[in-house]
Amino acid sequence: MHTFRVLNSDGSVFGEGSFTFEGTSTGGEIAHASGAAAGSGSRLTAFSYRDPVVGTMGLRNVLTFNFVDGDEATSRFLFDLGDPPENVRGLVAGTASPGRHGHVSTHRGPGGALNCQGKRLEFPERGGATPARKGDETQSKPAVDLVVVIDTSSSMADEADLLSKAISAAITATQSTSPSDLRVTYLGIEGTFKKTRFETTVRNYLTQTAKVDASLLRGRTHENLTEAQKKAFDPKEDGARAIEDVATHFDWRPGAVRSVFFLSDEPLEGGLSATGQDQEDIEAASRAIEVARRTGTRVHMYMGTGKFSSDARKHERILKEIEAEYARVARETGGQFFPARAGLSEFQAMLEKVLRSSNARADAFEGAVAPKLYDVGAGRGKVEWDGKKLTLTASGTSFKDVIVDGFSYLAVPLDDDGAITVRVSSLDRKDPDVTVGVQVRETLDNDSRYVMVHWGGDGYAHCSWRDEVRGVSKRHAPRSNVGLPLWLRIERKGDEFICSVSRDENGEKLEEIARLTMVMTRHVQLGVALSSSSKEAATAVLDRCSVARPEAPRELSPLAEWFGPAGAPQLHDIGHGIGKWEWDGHTIRFRAVGTERYNFTVDDCSFLAVPFSGDGQLTVRVLRLDSTHVFTKVGVQIRETLEKGSRLAMIGWEPQHIACHYRWEQEEYTHIPYIDSPRLPAWIRVVRKGNELTCWYSTDGERFTQLDSARTILMTRQVYAGIILSSLAPRTTTAVLDRYSLESL
Repeated sequence: MHTFRVLNSDGSVFGEGSFTFEGTSTGGEIAHASGAAAGSGSRLTAFSYRDPVVGTMGLRNVLTFNFVDGDEATSRFLFDLGDPPENVRGLVAGTASPGRHGHVSTHRGPGGALNCQGKRLEFPERGGATPARKGDETQSKPAVDLVVVIDTSSSMADEADLLSKAISAAITATQSTSPSDLRVTYLGIEGTFKKTRFETTVRNYLTQTAKVDASLLRGRTHENLTEAQKKAFDPKEDGARAIEDVATHFDWRPGAVRSVFFLSDEPLEGGLSATGQDQEDIEAASRAIEVARRTGTRVHMYMGTGKFSSDARKHERILKEIEAEYARVARETGGQFFPARAGLSEFQAMLEKVLRSSNARADAFEGAVAPKLYDVGAGRGKVEWDGKKLTLTASGTSFKDVIVDGFSYLAVPLDDDGAITVRVSSLDRKDPDVTVGVQVRETLDNDSRYVMVHWGGDGYAHCSWRDEVRGVSKRHAPRSNVGLPLWLRIERKGDEFICSVSRDENGEKLEEIARLTMVMTRHVQLGVALSSSSKEAATAVLDRCSVARPEAPRELSPLAEWFGPAGAPQLHDIGHGIGKWEWDGHTIRFRAVGTERYNFTVDDCSFLAVPFSGDGQLTVRVLRLDSTHVFTKVGVQIRETLEKGSRLAMIGWEPQHIACHYRWEQEEYTHIPYIDSPRLPAWIRVVRKGNELTCWYSTDGERFTQLDSARTILMTRQVYAGIILSSLAPRTTTAVLDRYSLESL
């Protein structure tokens, strides 16, 4: 089998394909033309290609094909794909040779012809998992590409050898019990460690082996830094940038499971700053997550034994902050996080579990990367894939009328819209509440929001959901008693979730049983859930699983474009407030804690703001607020200074009220008119015209209602406009917002 790729202009992979033939291409020619009679020589026997625009195309879509694997002068590869007679989809690419990429000249999908934007065709390679021969029941080994990346600063030198040995031992143990077509590559960030496996740098591998233009790499070098920059950070500790570069440019094999193990003891953007982990580290982590998810790369994170301060309390605070970001990167890319203080033997055991999970066949979920098995809450499970069916075994708790869940979840990450469809062929019933279903879940926490369509031991199909974090789960009235086999499908379209079942052989006649509206973040998990509702495990067998995504996913807005002419905001902690924020191209995820009450003379909040002059208005849509107190609030605010007792005007959304806050003079009591809160999502707006300030709200973003009358507050012309968040409790609260707009009037 030969494999090939279509690359974007930046070297990232846009599409992947493979083909097989009978005969030889060495010194000869593999030629194919649709409708032409087969000759007596070598011939094309199978062909497959897939990208987000044309979808999946096979041998019947090959209009012309030509491949010669000879010397440098004679080798060539080109093809023309289409779907006659309409030819709605198509791709024309070539001529590629071993030392030169071919040009993609035509690229069209259901939305019409696309600008080819510098896309290029690679010359094929022999590779990928060897397919099973026809009639041979022995399945091919799954292909797994594992890249181990280490921070090569001096603080990691003592761990490098121990970690590489632990990884080798875990691989040996895993391969003996769960063999795979595994390729492991060890890389250091801008350096190496002698007498370890880390003998090549990320930069050298990508530019010399993967043949990537060095100008495309995000990683920094010492040579292009100023003296001041060299004192501020170390490129050897650019962890997030290294993850981006490997995920984007590594020579991954088509169809292989992609995994990165990252090993470090520092924050992810150039190491530790004077104050510890800072906003730049968090933003760098968010960029790495975005790239990893886009390229289908799981990132596993190891946090080493760093020393951050001689002050024990400060050290522990910084350590927990860094560990939280490492855990976030792993969680949001489908990976695992491991802290060094848990011990090396535990690390090896975790690594073996991760590798066994990676060995699940990449085609277990058609149309997606290999799924990963998660034990949520009290759930405990295992999964087997034999190339034809999934066998999922799990124990756990009931989904009915609970605030926390316990189940096993075989899932893949999903950005934006998508759907999963499975056919349940059998379920080992041991309790009326035994449940198997397909689920969209916001996080892997046991109290997360979710929507699920499922079938259970009672013989009925149900739709269940939780629309608030730690809220009580809810369930639609069951659909009439149905037997197995049964198709289950859940589809996400923006904030709408459609639950369907089908009883026909091919799952084509879908019957909608529920349609729900719920606000979730852009990044969610999509997969199969199973719980026995008891300590005794139940077993479900699923023989058809597929994931569907839109052919043209939404483009991410550049940061500056999204926030407009005022530019990206800066985070300011007012009073005792402590906050963090992330931006994923569509939404702001804002987290903050205020340890004292917002007590009306001085403020404890986090303020995400930009300087602003003159008249204007700030509007934002609140999608979600996790309540930690009856007065937890997120709002938009115009504020004279960053002092905690500054003059201000704001409108804030609270769990029970929408309230206006005004402060006319420094550290005076604020005036607070309010009304009962409408359901989220809701728009809030604050307007400044001269010295008059007004507060507004809307449930549709078009018709705004003024809350309270205009108030006159004497502020300087230069003010700050932004979003505030305060938990009013010692626990962190999270708000999710979008539709940000700051306009001059």
